[in-house]
Amino acid sequence: MNILDVNGLKVFHGRAQALRGVTFHAREGEIVAVLGANGAGKSTLLGTLSGIYAAKAGEVYFKGEPIIRQSPGYIVKQGLSLVPEHRQIFNDLTVQDNLLLGAFHRYIKDKGTLSEDMERVLGIFPALRGRERQTAGILSGGLQQMLAIGRGLMARPKLLMLDEPSIGLAPIVVREIMEVLSKLREDGTTIILVEQNAAAALRVADRAIVIERGQVIISGKPSELVNDERVQHAYLGRTGGHAGNVAVAFGY
Repeated sequence: MNILDVNGLKVFHGRAQALRGVTFHAREGEIVAVLGANGAGKSTLLGTLSGIYAAKAGEVYFKGEPIIRQSPGYIVKQGLSLVPEHRQIFNDLTVQDNLLLGAFHRYIKDKGTLSEDMERVLGIFPALRGRERQTAGILSGGLQQMLAIGRGLMARPKLLMLDEPSIGLAPIVVREIMEVLSKLREDGTTIILVEQNAAAALRVADRAIVIERGQVIISGKPSELVNDERVQHAYLGRTGGHAGNVAVAFGY
């Protein structure tokens, strides 16, 4: 069953068209990777799904309901949460306060359950435990990314969107974050993962789409994409004649 359906999405930034009829879907409990170069429209896509940008045309259905013209606050309440690029945590606030801000939309109604939610986040990211009173700005980049994801989880999302979570992080931290995403999927969370690190994304994704100049040019299972010469050349750093080696490296 699809939890998200995007049909013919067109978005402009001023006179520049950022998305040119993007169509794709996400099923419940899967990871969909969105690949593409800088300026391809990946962040605009997530921003539009979150209600940050207005669409010129197209439709978006989340859990069968239209959300294309709804506010960001409304969309979060429906169960769709965005972890933005460059983390965008509040540096002067504590780790605990940053996490609580992720649940701002239900702070009064569900105040009694917030400690339980925070405990869940600390269980997912044990490196944050004991740092609840620390100022977020002094954390390492990896811990800040964990905090940003944890803040998104505090909204109790059915669908979690992440914009370049691996950017600027050491490979060992990237692996840890990708492992967390896999576990969240096992727990039933649907994930849309925007990444330039195609190798990391394709290892955890169930399906993937590639966006160029605001259009979806390739879509399919990771096993299909790693054997596509366009993907190998543009995103995996490979040239012709290495398809078999790439597939073996990814376990396909």
